[in-house]
Amino acid sequence: MSLESMFHGTGYVTSTSFYKAFGNRHRLVDPARGGARHRYAGRRSRCRTTMIQGLGDPVGQTWLTLAVMFSASTAGIVGEKTKIGAHVSAPLITMLIAIIASEAGVIPSTSAVYDVTNRYIVPLAIPMLLYEADIRKILKTTKSMLIAFACGFIATVMGTLAAWAIVPLNFGAEDWKIAAGLCARHIGGALNLVAVSEVTRVDPSILTAVIAADNIIVFFYFLWLFVASRALNRVVPAGNTANVSGDEKESNTEDFAKAVTMSAVICILAKVIAANIPFPAGIISTSSFLIVCLVTAAPQVFRPLVKPGSIVGVFLLQVFFAANGATGSIGMVFRSAPQLMVWSAVQLFFHFLVLVGLGRLGKVDRAMLYLASNANVGGPTTAAAMASAMSWRDLVVPAILVGILGYATATIFSLGLGAVLLRISATSGFLVPR
Repeated sequence: MSLESMFHGTGYVTSTSFYKAFGNRHRLVDPARGGARHRYAGRRSRCRTTMIQGLGDPVGQTWLTLAVMFSASTAGIVGEKTKIGAHVSAPLITMLIAIIASEAGVIPSTSAVYDVTNRYIVPLAIPMLLYEADIRKILKTTKSMLIAFACGFIATVMGTLAAWAIVPLNFGAEDWKIAAGLCARHIGGALNLVAVSEVTRVDPSILTAVIAADNIIVFFYFLWLFVASRALNRVVPAGNTANVSGDEKESNTEDFAKAVTMSAVICILAKVIAANIPFPAGIISTSSFLIVCLVTAAPQVFRPLVKPGSIVGVFLLQVFFAANGATGSIGMVFRSAPQLMVWSAVQLFFHFLVLVGLGRLGKVDRAMLYLASNANVGGPTTAAAMASAMSWRDLVVPAILVGILGYATATIFSLGLGAVLLRISATSGFLVPR
């Protein structure tokens, strides 16, 4: 089986369009048994309708869905600033609220709003989060954290291989795509999982389960990191407490407008490039690579856009988590695809073991190791939140910068690892889940 046959192209497909295009041969159904070959195929497919009087028309339902999604997104951002919320993280708070709203029938479990979010909102958010991804600056200012980040990078790869060998996923041709996506997620953050899934064309219904299951495990992993970090009693040395951009200028309406417009232009260019290069690529991965190159070449152009881009980008990603929460269900994950949680748990277990082992060999500060792990798994925002919660003021900037480095590198590397897993599976059978 060639790699080209597995990378089906670009773009994000909905469950409906996927099945219309490819038919039953991609359904997880065993005709001989007359039932689902994998229990996850039995997830609910019928859209729940809300019971709120006066909102029965499609337009009213759409506005209600948008209102709930935005409210959940805002609640996640606000809730993360509380003591409990800082341990949970904004994305998980948002997903939990959206899941509850969906399960209660307040919003539907399938909606065109969610498709628009995945196809347009997420690609628009990604470049805005990378306006400070100057690779040269990252390499110059975060040498110690870079070592810790490299340990976390290697630890995630080793954890991925361990989980691949130990835990069967049983999703057939989707297995290597899930492994690559979760590797990207635990190197750079959730947006890298989305980017890898876009390129590999993971079935959207399976992707929903992967995100839901992984977020449950990540929630407990973050709790463990906070507990382990509290036990260090690290004394903060006098030194760097500067902000990332070094620019205290307040952003205005013009800056926000430029940040959004620039991101839209980058997405257009990425779409054109992805459609004309000789190998498969998606708009998210292409735009990420393009913006990193542009920022590294001309950081002064993007410096005024860093703060407004980060604000808008973070909120748009929160809307994405709300959409995924609305289409997911924790109970469904436990009932239909518990092996996804086991897979993520094994991956992060080995990630932590290898991380600590490499850190001990390299004599790396344990606080930096834990913070780098947080940057790997959650991205720069959760890493910065953890550094602030721990009062490690000197590590806030390095945590953000290595988190950005994870954003910039995880997608490409994980796609390569996925290709290796696919080739190994097809040729030798080594590391193929039983």
